[in-house]
Amino acid sequence: MLPCIYKWVKGYEGLYIVNNYGSVVSFCRKNPRMLKQCRDLDGYLQVGLCKKGLPSIKKKVHALVGNAFVGERIGGLTFDHIDRIRTNNRADNLRLATKQEQCVNKGIRKDNKSGEQYITKSTMKGLEYYRLQIERNGKVVVNRRFRTNKYTLADVVAERDKELLKLDS
Repeated sequence: MLPCIYKWVKGYEGLYIVNNYGSVVSFCRKNPRMLKQCRDLDGYLQVGLCKKGLPSIKKKVHALVGNAFVGERIGGLTFDHIDRIRTNNRADNLRLATKQEQCVNKGIRKDNKSGEQYITKSTMKGLEYYRLQIERNGKVVVNRRFRTNKYTLADVVAERDKELLKLDS
């Protein structure tokens, strides 16, 4: 088990500390207190931080932990949750990543009936098919359909793997 390490929140030194387990503590009043975390609309945990005389600003907890323990976000890098769980804000679960690296770490959608990443099973005009769709940087780079009466899921998985090799090289 990792020891609990605390660091001052950058820009709020003397007011707030964050630990490597994702907790934020306020020193704004007489007694230190753990801040309550709530989810934003995207499912990330956030806290409200304020300075004297200024209104509270919502900050995402993974960004506070990442800035303190992983490194500064520069050049378009973002913090990626390695296990894809947005509420797991431990420092050992965060890494700096590009948008492309985050796309690769994307999980399987909840409505995906095939159980394979980038492959969904659908019906169109009475015909069943597998759809292979791969996105990079928010753009669809592969979009192919495979009829289920001609291709097995294993065939489509093999095609997906070929396409990913092409994209990554």
